[in-house]
Parts: sequence; structure tokens; C-alpha cells
Amino acid sequence: MTAADLREVLARHWPAGTHLSIPEAPPNAMRQGRTLDLLVTSLWSSRGFEREGVEIKVSVSDWRRELADVAKAHWWWERVHRFWVAVPAKIAQHAGQTGRTSPPAPPAAGHETARRPRRCR
Repeated sequence: MTAADLREVLARHWPAGTHLSIPEAPPNAMRQGRTLDLLVTSLWSSRGFEREGVEIKVSVSDWRRELADVAKAHWWWERVHRFWVAVPAKIAQHAGQTGRTSPPAPPAAGHETARRPRRCR
């Protein structure tokens, strides 16, 4: 499974008519700093224009690096309403990750999305 495959799964969770998805979102207009694999914002004021950040991991080593150094995503955590790490279910299981949860809408069969909720202040 590739990052593009996971983006397709996530696109079904956040449809284009109600959300704007920005792949490889830069932290500023100068495009300097750590990019976010996917930044999603709600387009409806009734939903609060909430922002969700997603890091996509398609290898066990990359997934373990993310879990071992969550501080590298700190800048984004403070700027989104929720922060997610999306991985294929097999990789999450292989990496020994426990406490996985799925997003509110069920993902495609054979996929899970692990998340770390983070609310803006």
C-alpha cells in the first residue's frame, strides 16, 4: 500500500464537497519547515471550520520513528483541532501499536486510522 492509496481512503472520510484537503501542507507561505502529509479543513461554518492534520505512514520503520519522536509534529499539533496518524492496519499491528482507534466514519476494509486527538486552545 502506498501513501496515495491511503489518501484515497481518507478522501472518502473527508469528501471534497464538505472539506478542503491540502496534501504536503507547508507550515508557512515560504514553504519552510516540516510539511504535513495532509491538512483537511471543514468548509462549513456550522462545523466550525475545523482543521485536521494527518501524517501518513506506509512502512513500519517510518511508523516507529513517528511514535518515538512525536515532538517533530508539535508545530502542527498546536494548529489543528485533531491530529491523526494514518497507517495500513497490517503495519500498525506489526509495529505493536496498541490503543488504535478508527475515525467516526468506517474506513475501507483492511485499513485503520490511528489517532492522537489534540484540541486547540
